[in-house]
Amino acid sequence: MRKIELCEKSIKNLIKCVNENKLTKLMGDFRSVVSKSFNISLEQYLVNLGFNIEKCGFCEDYSQILMLDLEIIGNEIFIKDIFYRSKNPYICRSSKCPSKKLNPNSIERVMKSNKISKEQARELIHSRNKSPFYKENHLNNEDFLKWQKRDKNYFIKKYGTQQGESRFKYYCDKISYKNSKERYVLENNIEKFIDISNLKAITLKNMIRVHSKDGELIYSNWKNKIANTQESFVRRYGEDEGINRYQKYKENLSYS
Repeated sequence: MRKIELCEKSIKNLIKCVNENKLTKLMGDFRSVVSKSFNISLEQYLVNLGFNIEKCGFCEDYSQILMLDLEIIGNEIFIKDIFYRSKNPYICRSSKCPSKKLNPNSIERVMKSNKISKEQARELIHSRNKSPFYKENHLNNEDFLKWQKRDKNYFIKKYGTQQGESRFKYYCDKISYKNSKERYVLENNIEKFIDISNLKAITLKNMIRVHSKDGELIYSNWKNKIANTQESFVRRYGEDEGINRYQKYKENLSYS
């Protein structure tokens, strides 16, 4: 235990707060009297007494809400231990702290606010977040991929048949409009629509841009898949149906 060394009046005031269980007032008064008496923060005062006070993992500030476990012996008051009101002592309350700009589930914030490794941060995020968008929260890859689809079954499963179908229609209309030429025309941004369309086009250049060294092979496979050859018709429709469709295709070409 560490004895609090302050003037008699301040000690009596702290003892009164403890006896009346006014812990919030106690901390405010204690912080104020330490600042006036020693011109230092309460945290620095506690460090000088030998306590280890954690700092923010982002800005090295002490601004955490501290609570004290105190014991009164006669007319003296002692600090038995300190603890934090917040579950996480490594992240401060300051509005200027860089942590405020980070997503609470970002790797960087979880790492620094818990002082753990990147891998431990990733495991912690997944353990406390049961979102279906995390692959680790599914039994297998097939189940994970199903949850990424926004098809009618997804909406019905989540909202029920009637509301699910209604929400699915709204979702489709919204996506359709968002990607439509009409939207870009109304927003007077047709050039952007053209640029996006060109980026989405299946060309050798785009395949290499997206898939790097595998782009050329992917583009070649796609060209073979859509080629109007007898082999491609058989692959798409089966042997008998494919050959019949290919023959009709050839006949139509001869009349064109």
